[in-house]
Amino acid sequence: PCLRYETGGGWREFSDTITPEESLHVLFEGRERTLLAFPMDLLFLAVGHALLEWCGDDEQPELVEQTPSRIVLQSVSRPAMVPAQACAPMQAEEVLAGMQDFLDLEGRWDHTGCFHRMAVFHRPSARFVHRTEDIGRHNCIDRVSGWMLAKQVNPAECALFISARATASLMDKMARAGFPLVISRSAVTERAVG
Repeated sequence: PCLRYETGGGWREFSDTITPEESLHVLFEGRERTLLAFPMDLLFLAVGHALLEWCGDDEQPELVEQTPSRIVLQSVSRPAMVPAQACAPMQAEEVLAGMQDFLDLEGRWDHTGCFHRMAVFHRPSARFVHRTEDIGRHNCIDRVSGWMLAKQVNPAECALFISARATASLMDKMARAGFPLVISRSAVTERAVG
C-alpha cells in the first residue's frame, strides 16, 4: 500500500509493486565485485559480468561455487566459436517491426516501471531468441552475455534490442559482447557513437 499526492485531490491510497533488489557477490580469480540486481537467473549475470569485465579473449568463466548471494567463478580456456553466418543488413521496416515486437513483449517493466530490458534478435532465423530484464542497464548486458555463452549463440549473428539509453560505457560493453548491431528505443549519447 502506498500514498500518492495528487494536485487538487490530496493524498490517495493505491497499491504498487516494489521491485526486489539484492546483493550478489561475484568472485573471479582474485577479483570481487558486489552487484545489485533483481534476484533471478543470477548465474547468467555473474558469468556475463566476469566474461565482459575480467576475461581475456581466450578465456571464459566457469562456476566453482554458488550460494543465493555469492558466486565463485574460475577461468577456463574459451573454445573457438563457430563462425557466424553471413547476415544481410536489416532493412528499416524490419528494425521498426522488431522494435514494436520488442516493446510488446510482456515483462516486469509493465508492472513496475523499474526495469530495463534487452532482447537478442537472431538475424538468420528472424526472431527473438532471448529476453532479459533487470534494474540496471549493465546488468542486462551481463545477463545476455552469460546466457549467450551458456547457449553458444554467436552474437555476430544477432542484433541487440535495448530499452535503455545508449551511453558510451554501455555501448563499449555491448561491443565487447560481440554485437555488431544495437537498436535502442531511447536516446544515444555523443560519445556512444564516437
